[in-house]
Amino acid sequence: FATVFIGVPLGLLMAILLNRKIRFMGLWRFAVFYPSLLPLIGAASIWAFIFSDSIGLANAVLRTFGHPGLNWLGDPNLVLMSVIIVNIWKQSGYFMIFFLAGLQNIPRDIYEAASLDGATDWQEFIALTLPLLRRTILFVMVISFTFAFQTVEQLQALGQGGPNDSANLLLYLIFQNISERRNWGYVNAMTIILVAMLLIFTVSNFVLFERQEEE
Repeated sequence: FATVFIGVPLGLLMAILLNRKIRFMGLWRFAVFYPSLLPLIGAASIWAFIFSDSIGLANAVLRTFGHPGLNWLGDPNLVLMSVIIVNIWKQSGYFMIFFLAGLQNIPRDIYEAASLDGATDWQEFIALTLPLLRRTILFVMVISFTFAFQTVEQLQALGQGGPNDSANLLLYLIFQNISERRNWGYVNAMTIILVAMLLIFTVSNFVLFERQEEE
C-alpha cells in the first residue's frame, strides 16, 4: 500500500511537472524514466550498496550532518521502509510515462476556457485533470498494485526478507518455500490467496471507476 499510494501520486506529479516547455525536456524525462529500465536485481543491488552500513551513500550523507548513520538493512524497523524506497524509485518513472501520455491527450482549449473563467491551477487539477485522467489512473493503480506484490528480486538483494522476516512479503515467501516438496500444499494455498487478493482489488477498482464515470 505504501508503494502504491506514494509511487502513483509521485508519478502523476512528475508527469505534470514535465508536461510543459522547459529546457532539456528530453533529458529530464529520460532521467526520471531511466530507473524503470534497469533490471530489478541490478537496481536492488545498487540500493543495497547505498544502504550499506560502513560505505553506503545514505549513511555517508547522514554523517555529514553529524548523524552516526542507520542500519538500513539490519534494523527490523527500517528494512521494510528501505524496500519501499527502492520500489518507489524503480516504478514512479514508469507510471509517469502513462500519466504524461494521458495529459498530452487532454485538449488544451479546455484549460484555456477554465482559465478565462477564473479557475486557479488547483481548481483545474481537481475539476479537469483528475476526471479526464480517470481511466489512466485506474490502469496505473492496477499495475502498481500488481507490481507491489511482485517483490522478489528486491528482497533477495536487500536482506532476503530479514531480519526475522520483518521485510518478508507474500510472493518472496512463496519463492522461499516452493523448492521443498513437503511445502507444496502451503505454497498452493498462498498462491491462491495472492491471486484472489489481486482479483478483488482489480475488480473493485474497475467497478468504482466505472460507477464514478457514469455519475
